[in-house]
Amino acid sequence: MKKTISSSLENLVIRKRDFYYVQETLNGSSRAFSKLTGFYYKRIFAIGMRFFHNQADSEDFAQNVFLKAYEKLSTFKGESLFSTWLTRIAFTTAMNQKERSHNVETLSD
Repeated sequence: MKKTISSSLENLVIRKRDFYYVQETLNGSSRAFSKLTGFYYKRIFAIGMRFFHNQADSEDFAQNVFLKAYEKLSTFKGESLFSTWLTRIAFTTAMNQKERSHNVETLSD
């Protein structure tokens, strides 16, 4: 029971923190988005490594994911954790990149 309460409290704090930084970013603070990027870079990079097995490609992937997140930030409503929303963008981006690279390889064969 303590674990559940502690976990719920931690999620609430993270949700509030992230929502604050999202709102600050939407109000024009590039520093706020930099904070969000810092919180989640390792997670997004790790997803890239699972898909691309290459550090340079994973770094490019992470940059692409954060660019997409920045462009779509106004669609984040706070109904889920920011990390959930961002991870969904990452998986969709990874799948699309893999599919495109597979199609290019097929054409070159």
